[in-house]
Amino acid sequence: AVCTRSSDSPLTSIDFPHPIAYLTSGVDMYTVSTVSGHQSVAIVPVQSIRRSCHLIPRFGKHIDRTLSTEDSLNRCRKFYISDFSDLYAYQFFND
Repeated sequence: AVCTRSSDSPLTSIDFPHPIAYLTSGVDMYTVSTVSGHQSVAIVPVQSIRRSCHLIPRFGKHIDRTLSTEDSLNRCRKFYISDFSDLYAYQFFND
């Protein structure tokens, strides 16, 4: 693929989990997951990013005590999207 840039805006990469988030009953939080540990990646201008999201690993019945903040995105397969990270996230997910 050929990439051309029409501006001098800095670029960054964004990881997108699959499938699109779905509402999980019982916890009323959206869940996202990776497919076989892989995610899609896009290169986007930094100025096009509107906000970040807070992901919480979905542990299941047991919590892996060896997880750290540095490796949880690579080692976990399912995450909740926190709608309590700030007021705007709460309004977005609860409207």
